[in-house]
Amino acid sequence: MIKLTERFDQYAYSVAVKPSEHLLDVGFEEGQWVAPGANGYDFPTAGAKAFMLISSKRTGRDQFSGKASAPDTSAPAQVYVGSFALATDQFDTNETYAAGDALYVKADGKLTNNGSGVVVAYATGIVQGNKFLPIVSA
Repeated sequence: MIKLTERFDQYAYSVAVKPSEHLLDVGFEEGQWVAPGANGYDFPTAGAKAFMLISSKRTGRDQFSGKASAPDTSAPAQVYVGSFALATDQFDTNETYAAGDALYVKADGKLTNNGSGVVVAYATGIVQGNKFLPIVSA
């Protein structure tokens, strides 16, 4: 989930992408990170370049099924491309974060400061209320 009160995305663009069947099957949350693949966007390889989802398959906010009796697998998800700052709950809660930490993506689409590869974002503070991590895009 993305915390709206911490969101600044004036210079980011939301781009429609086709989610893979796997992503649709397992579900996904706003704030998770995905990468393009042969069958559509799916969870990334750890440490790879990835893009943050700004759409969800969560019950009650499901933007892909529920419009008809069967899931609409052709419906696009949306990712951010560009500069943004926000707070997300999609990070590894086993780690301790500080402002300035480089953040990498894990294979489950969540952020961690304990990784290597492509830096996708930076922490801009500590975890707020034990739930949201403020970040800025890399």
